[in-house]
Order: sequence, then C-alpha cells, then structure tokens
Amino acid sequence: MNRLFGGGGGGGAGAPKRVSPSEVRPSLGAGAPPWRDIHAYLKPRVRAISPPEASKLIANQRLVVLDVRFTPDYETWRLPDSLHCPYIVGGPLGPLSGLSLWEIGIPVGIRGGLKERNANFPQEAIDTLGSDAFGGKDVLVVCERGGSLVKPPIPKGKSGIEDTKSTSLQACYELAQCGVTGIRYIEGGLNQYYEEQETTNRVEVKGEGGERNPNATWPG
Repeated sequence: MNRLFGGGGGGGAGAPKRVSPSEVRPSLGAGAPPWRDIHAYLKPRVRAISPPEASKLIANQRLVVLDVRFTPDYETWRLPDSLHCPYIVGGPLGPLSGLSLWEIGIPVGIRGGLKERNANFPQEAIDTLGSDAFGGKDVLVVCERGGSLVKPPIPKGKSGIEDTKSTSLQACYELAQCGVTGIRYIEGGLNQYYEEQETTNRVEVKGEGGERNPNATWPG
C-alpha cells in the first residue's frame, strides 16, 4: 500500500539523512541535542494528525500504530491492534516495573530525569514494524501526551514547561534518522484522542491479557 504522504526534507539537529540503528543520535540522555533542535529536525519530516483523522485512518487500516509508552501502561490499556516498542525502560523506574505510570504517579511520568531511554529502541522498533518500516503503511507513533510540532518550542535562553516535547516525538526523531518515512503523531496524544472519542463513541481498547473490550474507556 502506498504511503499517504511523502517523506519530508529539511535540516535541524545536525542528524544525517539516514544512519544505521546503532548510529542513531539519541533524543534523551547523553549525546541528545537540545529539544528545539530536535523539533526543527522533525518539523519537515513528521506530520501531525488530529484525533478525528487518526480515528478514521485507524478504522480504515490505512496506517500501523506503534505505541512507545512504558510497558505496564501499554499492557493496561492500548489501541486495538497497535504494535508496541517502549522508548522508556529501566532507570529509577526499574524497581516499579510492574506498575504503570498512572499507578506510579504523574510526577514520575513527566520528569525526564527519572526516565531511561531504551538503548535498543531504533532496531527493536524497526523489527517490530517489519515491512512497514521502509514502505507499506504510514507509521503512527503514539504516547499519552503526543507533544506538538505545530506549536514552537521554548526559545533558547527562556525557561518554562516544554509542552511540545513528548515520548512519541522523541521516538520519531530516532526513527526518522534511520530512514523511516511516513511518520505521524497525534497532536495531543492518546489523552486527547480518547477524550474526543468519549464524546462521540464508546472507546474500544484492549485491556490486560489482550482481550477486546468494546465497553472499556481509557483510564484518564
């Protein structure tokens, strides 16, 4: 199946057009560029889609969904038929690995210093996507917050809460370096997706054990 949109060009963040998974410049931890540079790199390469657009494309099987959230969160609730490759693993969260970020608490979930990047994410994600990594369907990368490439990041020298940053966009940065194109993210993330879905439909999610539950709603 042809991709819905073409891959973008442009610069930013100084990353090469395509590198092997082992040579990817990380978006979190040692060696990561400033977020504003990552944002500039992603802007021409990754497209935002709205929750209603995402719902339609998912229903029509026009794209593959890659969920990059913490594993216990994915196991608790997720979009039906979504693939999973966690971007965040271990670190100080290791002793709490049996709990979701909902159970651990929002402060742990949003403080970057308490997160550890999955060092094998690029290769694991490509393996998970299979033939859709470099062809086939577009790839929708999802997390709770989604982040934003529509809004500008905090300028250099300014301080504040960076609400354009998200786990899904950090993952997109590494996938784009590997040459994965047709990458999309949901503006507002799964939180916004489910909030809008709940106003019009019952939200179908998968719960623990992978069973479909058409009467379930997200735990937000």
